[in-house]
Amino acid sequence: MKIKKPTRPNNHVVSSVSISIVKEYFSRLGWTADDNPATDYGEDIQVRIFENGIATPFFFFVQVKASSSVSKYLLKSKQSYSIPINSRHLYHWSFFRQPVLLVLCDTNSRTSYWICVQDYLREKSLTHELLARKQTHQVHIPKANILNKRAGQLLFAITKNRHNFVNIMKEGEQLLVSLLSKALNAEIEYSPENGVL
Repeated sequence: MKIKKPTRPNNHVVSSVSISIVKEYFSRLGWTADDNPATDYGEDIQVRIFENGIATPFFFFVQVKASSSVSKYLLKSKQSYSIPINSRHLYHWSFFRQPVLLVLCDTNSRTSYWICVQDYLREKSLTHELLARKQTHQVHIPKANILNKRAGQLLFAITKNRHNFVNIMKEGEQLLVSLLSKALNAEIEYSPENGVL
């Protein structure tokens, strides 16, 4: 009996190359792009934004879909790529405070296309109830959304806006708790992270 040596399938090679291409893009912006230690949960990369070399509190996650030929994903309109994504990932990402980007990377052209998942879900009105109806959903990434210098500026703005929105929500929660405490003349403990009210 001849024992076969381990082999590395081509899709593993394409996946590794695509992640390297996407990480290089963010590194060239002066940002850090690190492998996410929790890749089994659907996010390949965690990106931390730096502004003029100075750390910011802003970061986001990236899920990379690799292909040596993205044309197979191109819709008939030739305006978008259609990527099948497991509904449980979309559901999970809908709860993230930080943006989650879905990136389609063409390893031959070294071109990557992106979309912010949370924005996509909101624009398409994909509620949790709708996500639960199918095992996978086709997410459409516009062909015009190329990871380039302009995309870096947009991603910074998207991430900063989501961060600011979360802070405004926290301030609103604190104000409501304070008003309730005064109205009820009682001390109210509120910790949504721990499920306490």
